[in-house]
Amino acid sequence: MPVRNQLILLFTICLLPSIGHAQVDQEETPDIDNGKLLFERNWVADAGLESGGLGPLYNASSCVACHNQGGIGGGGDNPNNAQLLSILPAKNRNGSFDLSAKSLERMFEEGEKIHQDLAEVNGMVLHRFGTVETYARWRDKLLWGEAESKTTQRENRMLDTRPIHRITRDVPSQASRSRRRASSNITLQVSQRNTPSLFGSGLIENIPGEALLDIQELQKSKDDGIRGTIARLNRGFGKFGWRGQKSSLSQFTIQACAVELGLRTATQAESSFPNSMESPKDFFPKTELDMTRKEVVDMVGFIRQLPPPMETLPDDPKKFDSVKKGERVFTRLNCATCHVKKMGDVNGVYSDFLMHDMGPGLADVSGVISKSTLTSGPGIGGYFGPSTSLKTDSRTRVSVGTDSFWQTPPLWGIALSAPYMHDGRAENLHEAILHHGGEAENSKQGYERLNVKYRRHLLAYLETLGAIEE
Repeated sequence: MPVRNQLILLFTICLLPSIGHAQVDQEETPDIDNGKLLFERNWVADAGLESGGLGPLYNASSCVACHNQGGIGGGGDNPNNAQLLSILPAKNRNGSFDLSAKSLERMFEEGEKIHQDLAEVNGMVLHRFGTVETYARWRDKLLWGEAESKTTQRENRMLDTRPIHRITRDVPSQASRSRRRASSNITLQVSQRNTPSLFGSGLIENIPGEALLDIQELQKSKDDGIRGTIARLNRGFGKFGWRGQKSSLSQFTIQACAVELGLRTATQAESSFPNSMESPKDFFPKTELDMTRKEVVDMVGFIRQLPPPMETLPDDPKKFDSVKKGERVFTRLNCATCHVKKMGDVNGVYSDFLMHDMGPGLADVSGVISKSTLTSGPGIGGYFGPSTSLKTDSRTRVSVGTDSFWQTPPLWGIALSAPYMHDGRAENLHEAILHHGGEAENSKQGYERLNVKYRRHLLAYLETLGAIEE
């Protein structure tokens, strides 16, 4: 049985250390031109406050390196996917995961030996790059073990560019003896997140919570198997991220600066080198901010004003007719129930911004467990997303949910943002539709029953949702 069907534990606290939650005051006047320069800037490693300090861990050297499809602020291709590392507990003799308190404590102990962030939660961002060479060696050893060969190096490059998780390997418990049983192992897994488009983010941020509540209640009133739920956060409703893990554009931006670029701000620190890595002699921890509060205001202001993609209808009468037929197919297949064209005053967004169960085929590579759930119950997560559909196991008090819930992504700009799905597994729109499941299973099956002509009509309609205003 696949790991994702055996383990359905959902992440419930932040992955990375932060020093408070940030909300940029929208009444502050941003310098849009400076925000654009910051978004395009190639940051330099450890250059100090004046010119910004990349790292020590990072996935890219600029925002635009990942957000570039269709123009500055668009989505990104698979080579720029963020990678998430999970450790999983030992298995019982029947092959299921041992979720006893003792087993989970052992898992956290072993996780801490890999990285200090894994002492409290079994998931973290696995950064692609570090500012010193010793990090690359640590990362390769973690993924591929002691032996380094040309073969494993080729596999490592494949891991960096292919969309879905590419590694599952057992790691012997350091506390066990040479004659350990197989069940004493923990398992490492890697999953990915594709870069989302930022076009129209300012409009999305202003969609009122009442609009989400209304669409949630509307879906509950229908008997079609679609039941979206709001990603409820400590500060409002989540509308940004694959699992709606952030409610404001400022929170989303600050987290991305810290995680993706390693930029320290007044409200979130950058990630640190793992404690299991050989200590670099030429590295000195940061003591200054990389971005001032005003620079954060400027960057968020630039992102807020990015234009929304617009529907562009063809002039050719035959093509126009095809698009209109595709729009009717879109409605008939119930796609419009989740991909709602208008939310609040925002027209053409094609999302309900609710969390939906998309079935085991789209389930995350592994669920995630946090130590806090052993004592205090669920909280809110980082890149793995907020908790949904939670239950409590009275024996271990681990929050148990599902790893197959995703927030409906907006379809505006979809023609510009291949590949598709949360990890970029679909190269085109046809594949993306076929990956749908769970609450969207009936819609997918309806698509499969369409003849080739009407499939083309639907795809032609979706291809019109892509132009960016100049």
